Amino acid sequence: MTAPRIPVTLVTGFLGAGKSTLIARVLDDVSPRRIAVVENELAEVGVDQRLLAGRAGEIVALSGGCVCCSARGDLLGAVRSVCSVGCPPDAILIETSGIARPSATAADLVELGAAERQIWLRAIIVVVDATNAATDSARAEFVDQVVHADAVILAKHDLADGSQRRDAQRVIRAINPTASIVLAADAGAGEVLGPFGDQSESAFAPVPGVYALGHDIDAVCVAVPGDLDGPRLRTLLDELARDPSVLRVKGFVTVDGGVRLVQGVHATVDTLPWSTIDPDGLALVVIGERLDERQLRGRLDEVRASS
Repeated sequence: MTAPRIPVTLVTGFLGAGKSTLIARVLDDVSPRRIAVVENELAEVGVDQRLLAGRAGEIVALSGGCVCCSARGDLLGAVRSVCSVGCPPDAILIETSGIARPSATAADLVELGAAERQIWLRAIIVVVDATNAATDSARAEFVDQVVHADAVILAKHDLADGSQRRDAQRVIRAINPTASIVLAADAGAGEVLGPFGDQSESAFAPVPGVYALGHDIDAVCVAVPGDLDGPRLRTLLDELARDPSVLRVKGFVTVDGGVRLVQGVHATVDTLPWSTIDPDGLALVVIGERLDERQLRGRLDEVRASS
């Protein structure tokens, strides 16, 4: 008897849009369905993978490359591996890195499904940050994401002012007039995975030819296993927030013996209390353009607490 094909939902969105927050909500809301999550991050240390740890479902991490270019083969291998386990999942969620061009990834998934009949591409879900949509729309990666969306999840709507909300709607509709738009507060497993047994497919249709691959965006990952000085860390994070070449800052650090989650996008960087983290996970990831890795490492060394 032929095993039923597994629906795949591709979740994408520009840096810091809120993809992991959405997937965490889906995993909390998914019972009794079994979900496998393939998590892609640019840096070697998987920050988002750790944010999802402990929730329902198997999590497969693909770190150190982007699934639309350098990690394409890794993604297809991970999907095949998930499909071949003794008890396959009911659905697969793939979270791309924030700079992924989903057209290339979706084309790979459609081709894999047609060739091996294990999966089908159910939907491309794009998360858009309502507070930064107008700024992000200048990026080719953002446009590629939104133009191929079956549905757009509008995140941080509650944090946006009226002008930002209008701009977000205008930007989305200018790029993709037909995608449904759902507020993140109203989005759960049903909106992302579809009803149980749903056989609908993404509207995405591969176009023969070569998709645009590669990026001008780099990720620098710096391990910070020791305690950091709080005021000096805050100064550094504020400097990174003002640096136009820096697009995203995230990671886990310890300050005064306590673990802090660092979350930053564009001009805002916050540090939030976190329970525990393994020592290998203590690192700061900076994503941006023309980053000076040596300088960043030196600046972080200056933030370490005095012994």
